[in-house]
Amino acid sequence: MSKVNIFSQELNRMSREPIGGLSLKQIRQQVIDYLQGKRTVCVDYRKMRVDQRGREDDEPTGQETLEIVEVMKNFTVVKRHGLNTCIMHQDMFLIAGIGESECS
Repeated sequence: MSKVNIFSQELNRMSREPIGGLSLKQIRQQVIDYLQGKRTVCVDYRKMRVDQRGREDDEPTGQETLEIVEVMKNFTVVKRHGLNTCIMHQDMFLIAGIGESECS
């Protein structure tokens, strides 16, 4: 199995698992509430784990501030490197540190 397929399967598995005991609906609502009225969001890609063994995501950039284009029901559209990109709310919950202190 290719590395991309394994990565996709892990993300798919993670998207079905509750984060911190919260349901997906609760996570989505917290992200929507957190981002409401904001123009930018600080994210840290190093917070996203591919699996429970602790291997970090391959994203090399670490922290960055993204411009929020629109907050949708299931994902947020942000501008990254001049292009619009969608980030699922369960991923945004992790990388934006919602429920934790904001990254500086």
